[in-house]
This record gives sequence, structure tokens and C-alpha cells, in this order.
Amino acid sequence: MLNRALFIFVFTGTYFFAQGQDRTGNVLIDAMHDEMQRSMNELSLPPFEKPFFMMFGLRDQKIHSVSASLGSLTNSTDARNRFRSNSRVLVGTYDFNDESLEDDLFSNGTMMDIQLPLDDDYMGIRRSFWSITDNVYRNAARHYQKHKETLATSGKSLEEIPHRSFVKVEPTVMMLDHASFNWDKSYWEKCVKDLSSLFVGHTKIENSAVIVNFVQGNDYAVNSEGTKIQLPFSVLKLSAFAQWKNANGEMGFDQFTKLYRSPDALKDVGVVSAEISDMIRNCESQASIAELEEEYIGPVLITGSAVADVVYNALLRGPENIMANDQIQKLAGFMYNSAGQFANKIGKPVMHESISVNAKPKLQQFQGVDLLGSYPVDGEGVVPPDEVSVIARGILTSLLDNRTVTGQTARSQGFSNGPGVIELVSSMRDTEKELKEKLLASARAAGLEYAIIIRRRSLMGSAFLRVDKIFVEDGREEPVRSVYVDGFQMRSLRKVIGASHNYQAHNIGDDFGNGDPTGIVSMIVPDQLLVDELEIKPMRLPSFQQEEYVGNPLAGN
Repeated sequence: MLNRALFIFVFTGTYFFAQGQDRTGNVLIDAMHDEMQRSMNELSLPPFEKPFFMMFGLRDQKIHSVSASLGSLTNSTDARNRFRSNSRVLVGTYDFNDESLEDDLFSNGTMMDIQLPLDDDYMGIRRSFWSITDNVYRNAARHYQKHKETLATSGKSLEEIPHRSFVKVEPTVMMLDHASFNWDKSYWEKCVKDLSSLFVGHTKIENSAVIVNFVQGNDYAVNSEGTKIQLPFSVLKLSAFAQWKNANGEMGFDQFTKLYRSPDALKDVGVVSAEISDMIRNCESQASIAELEEEYIGPVLITGSAVADVVYNALLRGPENIMANDQIQKLAGFMYNSAGQFANKIGKPVMHESISVNAKPKLQQFQGVDLLGSYPVDGEGVVPPDEVSVIARGILTSLLDNRTVTGQTARSQGFSNGPGVIELVSSMRDTEKELKEKLLASARAAGLEYAIIIRRRSLMGSAFLRVDKIFVEDGREEPVRSVYVDGFQMRSLRKVIGASHNYQAHNIGDDFGNGDPTGIVSMIVPDQLLVDELEIKPMRLPSFQQEEYVGNPLAGN
């Protein structure tokens, strides 16, 4: 009993004594800061050097999930988790350190790893970060020693070989209050059940579901430069999914996803009901819709949310994208690999001269739509600028950097979280009528029987779910089954010949629910974009023509 009382006295005395040393009053921040400072002062592995930089990050979040099928709940869970999002140790200097000469940047966990407590336990949090820091430092110190030996053996100066540097920045202190949103579990269970019941009676649809996930919490970070961050986040995702199979055994699907800042932001569930009803009509009509007979190369009019999807993929997913590449260039034969080569195109045309692209990471709303990708400070503690010009009238002007840079002129811009918000604007200001006229004129000039209009893309892949042929002869439109664009990349936007005068905002977060809930990019784009030449291919759907001994009970067999 005496030992237990003594431990409690020492524990509380240590914490309150430390409160006079630049405290925030937040146990998580203070515990990370104190353990980081202790490690900076005491970490040593002779004959290796001590660290010059450390950063600790922590995510604390609540996750609510509800799903239903055909009017019945299939899942309803509430969970809370807390984990280390960053344990970074750098040895050497800002210009030359353990990350400078190779791509092996991560340390595997060890048997010593201790999970973070869910309670705001000062010593428990410190112990968790302590359990991993020794191993990260050990790997960093040995890597730096190896890098020094490599540089000495090369007989070259650092400037003569491809390498990374770590940019020094001013510390940021940003402690934002967390807005806790109300999660009414019974309401959302009823809502999801009612929405999923819209599929009842539609026997051509073999499988369907409506799912709502809501995540809210805080990201915390401290570093040895003096940065201290508390950044709240919240995202609600509503998804609806339907799968069908026709008489030939061919399977298909349709789906949509909507992202909101909070449960309160989804005020009109009727909009979701209407979209589910439209999905049902689309699925039931698939059996009678013809496939694309052959590959199509020609003008394509992209509309609605599909514009945001193709621009997102062109700017961020292709081999050439607007995020600066911090991979080390390595010799492959007599040439360096392509890592970072897109930076050599700065000052050169990469898109049609009518197009400009800007990153606006702090912009929070556009035409009443919450831009969920926006952020006031990135994961490395850098406050990004309000706006960065990436492409101006088709000319590449800048790439978006984090603190790890590979070029002599690169600088930290605060984009370790990604671009946040991307705005693509065009000097073309076409009406819907003018865009169709341009589309048909281009197809006619190419000697084509029809052109293609893309209505909506699937988030499950590169397939487009709503696609129409529009015939040159009479303007008649005819739907075709799912197709995909072969190789849509940034260079595809060199051939833009029209853009709507209306603009819209979309939040894209394909990985939400499986990965980072804050990994969302908001796109501001024209609501229609006309590309003079794209290659469209039919997407062959899987076929399962096995005999069913017992029919689907929903079909009344």
C-alpha cells in the first residue's frame, strides 16, 4: 500500500512540476513534447551521432458505422482508437541526413512496441512513444553513418549527386478547438434502413447496401523545432451500392458516394433517395443496353462528377503529377530513372493554353459546398500559402512540395497532406448547347458516326457507369454499357477544345473508410469538359453462367 501511494505521488508530482515548462494544458501534447525533449537530450549510440530533429504525431478518433440492406441493419458499431501517426528521427543536418541517399525510410516495429492508452494517461503516452523511438533512432543513426561513407567513397561533393534535403522552417503553434458533432445513432440506423428499403421489390438487383461512416477526432503533433499542433477533423461518408446480373450471367454494378463535414450537413435525405431511385433504374435497364462494339478514338464530352474524377487522376495519379517527387534518382544503365523528371518541365507547356490550375489548400467553401480537403497546417507543421499557381495558361509553373526536397531550388510549401483544394479554370466559357455543337462538329470532321458523352465515373475503378453515344446525323443519344478511358493522363488535357462556363465543387476521397479519413482532395472544375481525342474501350464484365438449382428467394421462386 505504501509503494502504491508513493508511485501516485511521484507520478502526479512529476507532471505538475513539469507544467511550469511551456505547458499547453493538453496532456497528449505535453506528454509527446516531454518525451521528445528527453529523447533529444539523452539519445546516444556511440560512435554514431545524436539526432538533430524529431517529430511525434498522434491521432485520436471515434468511428461510427451503420449499414443496411433491403431495409434491415447489417452493421451498427461505434469504436474509438488512438495511434501514433508519426515517430520521426533525423540524424545529421538539414542538408545531409539519414534520408538523403536512399529510399529505405521506415523502421519496422519491434516486440518492445507499446500501444497508446485511450485514457489521457501522461506516463502511458510517454511510454508508448519511448517504446519505438530507440529503434527509429538506431536505424537513422546507422543509415547516416552509411551515407557519410558512401559520399566519401564517391569522391564527389554532395551537390554533384542526387540527394534529399530536409527544409528548416519556423515553428508553428496551432491549437484549434475540437468541434464535437452529435452522432444520433438511432436516427442514422433508421435513415440507413429506410434508404436501403428502396431496393425492395427490384429482383433484377441481386445485392445492394447503404452504408454511413462518420469519423471525428484530432490530429496532434510536436517537433523539436517548437511546433505544437492540435487539428480537429470530421468526415461523414454515405455510400450506396447495387449489383445486378443479366440472363447471360454478366454482372455489373452501380454506386455513388457523398462526403460531408458532419452529420448535420446532410439535411436533405430526399436527395439521397432520389439518387438511389436513379441507381435502381440504371441497374434494371443494363440488360437491354448494348455494349460498345469496338474501341472508340475521338472527341469526348465529360460531364458532372466525372470531370472532377478525370482531372483528379490526371493531376495526381499519373506518372506526371503536380506533387513534387522526392524519390532519389538512380542510375539505370547509362541514364537516371524518371523520378523527379517532371520538375524539368517547369516553364514548359503541359496542358492546353486555355487551362490554369491553382492549389488553394485553405479554401473552405465553394458555392455553399464544404471543401473537405482544406487544411490550415499540414502534417509536418508547415502553414501552406493561400494559393499556389501550378499551371498558368497551360505552362507548368510549380510543383507542390513537402519538407523533403530533392532539387536545389525546391522549398517547403506545406503540402505534405497533398494539394488540399485544386481549382482548374479555363478561359473557354461555353454553354451546354455550344459544347454539344463542338462535340458533334469534331466527330463529323473526323468522319465518325457518333461521339461519346461520359456522365459519371465509378469510384471502384476506372470504369464510367453512365455513358452515351450521341449520333452525328441527328443528335440522338443512346446509352452504352460501362466503358473506360485508356490512359487518361495530364497530356490528355492538351487536347481540350471546350469547357463549361459553370463550375462545381466535388470532394474526392477514394481511400476514406479503408485508410486516412482526412485523405480527401476537393476539386473545383467546370461542370463539362470537351476533349478532342480520347481512347474509349469497353469494359468486359465478369460472367458467371453457372446453373442455379434454387432461385433467388426475392424473385418468388
